[in-house]
Amino acid sequence: MTAWVIRLKWFGDHAAVSHPVVDIVSARRGEAYICDYLQRLHDLLFLTARERSRSERYRQAERKLYEVTVARTANGAEAIIGHNPCLVAQKLKNLTVEVDAESGDEIVTSDALGTLRVLDLREAVHTPT
Repeated sequence: MTAWVIRLKWFGDHAAVSHPVVDIVSARRGEAYICDYLQRLHDLLFLTARERSRSERYRQAERKLYEVTVARTANGAEAIIGHNPCLVAQKLKNLTVEVDAESGDEIVTSDALGTLRVLDLREAVHTPT
């Protein structure tokens, strides 16, 4: 299958994450949609409600702390936002999603990225207080 893979990318072992894949989006979605979605996803994951509200005001909105940039690579367009770790969206071919029998983690495999584990955001939402 071909799809956009949104993942965390980091520089240096201190910022490494064990489950870097955050989402998979239909390959039919265009670059503009992916950039908008990536911006919103980044803001939800990394900014406080106060920081988000400042850039969403109707009048006198402040400039966003981080904005999406698009780079052209050998593997096609790559949308990037954030700072160590950052979110990256790439349209990848030959993508498979499987479940690891031992851990129960979902695993994404592609020719360009190899094998990566999927971050289960449901754990954060469904954790009892």
